[in-house]
Amino acid sequence: MTRGFARLEVRDLAVHFAGGAKAVDGVSFEIGAGETLALVGESGCGKTTTGRTILRLLEATGGSVRYRRAAAAEPIELFARTERELRPLRRELQIVFQDPLASLDPRRTAGEAIAEGIRVHRLAHGRAVEERVVELAEKVGLAPGMLERFPNELSGGEQQRVAIATSR
Repeated sequence: MTRGFARLEVRDLAVHFAGGAKAVDGVSFEIGAGETLALVGESGCGKTTTGRTILRLLEATGGSVRYRRAAAAEPIELFARTERELRPLRRELQIVFQDPLASLDPRRTAGEAIAEGIRVHRLAHGRAVEERVVELAEKVGLAPGMLERFPNELSGGEQQRVAIATSR
């Protein structure tokens, strides 16, 4: 961490599957306020497993993940939280996968994909959802006409923009 306070602290993260397979073993890092982290590595090295485990979409075998919402706040140990307690935190902690097409539902338009997170997290209702979708699309550089297209009708870059907009 180079500046500010640690927003996310991952210590000795481990995910071992049945039969002794070690998908992740001893991963540690910190992400400070305003920083971005990219996990890079060979296929099958544990990048996706690491991300999913941090969000508790998979259970860890060991380690800890602490999240601090603000500089003065006490860190929250994510592995000690119930599913209900994690729900509001998942609005703030999200993954943008390298292959956007794999994360988008082929039966939903780009606009529907972006709107889903807004509705699930109850960030807006009714007409405000549509307005927020347009705002997010503009923020990531998607033309309004792209919102009616399905993922397979978008370029790779446009798919990535939709994936980023869904995580905001």
